Amino acid sequence: MKHYSPGLGKSIEVEVPEAEPISANGKWTRPKVKDSFIGCPTSWMLRILPVIKGSKQLVVGIWLWRRRVICGCNTFSAPNGELKRWGISPGTKRLTLGLLEGAGVITTKTVKGKAPLVTIRPK
Repeated sequence: MKHYSPGLGKSIEVEVPEAEPISANGKWTRPKVKDSFIGCPTSWMLRILPVIKGSKQLVVGIWLWRRRVICGCNTFSAPNGELKRWGISPGTKRLTLGLLEGAGVITTKTVKGKAPLVTIRPK
């Protein structure tokens, strides 16, 4: 139990569960987190938030990080299929890519009839 004061002059008891350990080579250890993670690293979120305008563009931004992780490199294709499942139109994706590219966060290369190639630029 830990005591927490919500700022109203009162203290309440709050139970804070311990984080589950992760098994590595048969040993139980705590995860080593270099950056906090909320669907993407917070450092990525802080880079895209000043640029995007709305929840659908935020979904595109988080999805771009997901594509980066799945593809295993900073340059990857950005097809419309997954975004369509979430109600994100190709136009919203295109607009978001343009805003992020204009801010220097990504670069894109388009080939007619194919999904654009996106490269996440270093900070």
